Amino acid sequence: MDKASGNVLVTSAGRRVQLVRYFQRAISRRHLPGRVLVIDADPEWSAAARIADASFRSPHVAAPEYERFLLDLVERESISLIVPTIDTELLRLSEARRSLTQLGCHVAVSDPELIATCRDKRRSDRWFRGMGFETPEIYDRANLRFPCFVKPIDGSLSRGARAVLTPGALSPDQLSDNTLLFMELFGAPEFDEYTVDAYYDRHGELKCLVPRKRVEVRGGEISKGVALRGATYDFLRGRLGLIPGARGCLTFQFFASKTAARWVAIELNPRFGGGYPLSYAAGANYPDWLIREYLLDQEIPAFDEWHG
Repeated sequence: MDKASGNVLVTSAGRRVQLVRYFQRAISRRHLPGRVLVIDADPEWSAAARIADASFRSPHVAAPEYERFLLDLVERESISLIVPTIDTELLRLSEARRSLTQLGCHVAVSDPELIATCRDKRRSDRWFRGMGFETPEIYDRANLRFPCFVKPIDGSLSRGARAVLTPGALSPDQLSDNTLLFMELFGAPEFDEYTVDAYYDRHGELKCLVPRKRVEVRGGEISKGVALRGATYDFLRGRLGLIPGARGCLTFQFFASKTAARWVAIELNPRFGGGYPLSYAAGANYPDWLIREYLLDQEIPAFDEWHG
């Protein structure tokens, strides 16, 4: 394949219309002879597939033939960069990264160990504490305190996650389900909730961090928010400067106390979040940086000029 190609593949594209457009703009801006392609299990129902330069139907990410499909597509379509968008595909793509690299294709995905940590809420809790963050206390299900928050150990998009305010609101099935965690509940009015879009270069070094206070959430992801500097920005930047094995866009979720210096880490998703267009509008052009770093072999300088 042509290793100088500027072709980009967005996987599980679904409704990521804006993300596809951002990569199309970046390719045009850098005067590359490339296209933005997408794959999806149901491309005929994908809005992103309608505006991509080409779309392809893919097997489910858990299917045995998924990796072979991807390798064949990369070679046939001269794809130089793959950008994942959903949690369930991250580990599979990370494990296939070496095979894809041999074809001249980069994958904007973190290392398997970091992804596994992010996917297990118990492991991510220990990871955040090691980075100097407070985390919600995880309760023994035999000695629960209310109100509490219940969430799957391995989950995404807030599926199955909800606040349980009283013992009567907890079903016997939930209590006996070993795939669920019960933890300390945080939220308004004492705390503001933040989504953070961070960019890490190929060395795991932080290049940009945009904290956005959540105003409205849809489907577990921020749909309205405001980018803010101040104490929260300074605190996060001071602790997240280097994450070994991190690459590309990572999305964090935190609660920040309104009255005290407390920052409670909730989760980390090593991918573009659904609310990333808000950070793009603030000036954090991560798609362009991925093009520069992986297709043009440029170093990405630290960027602090985004606006609220």
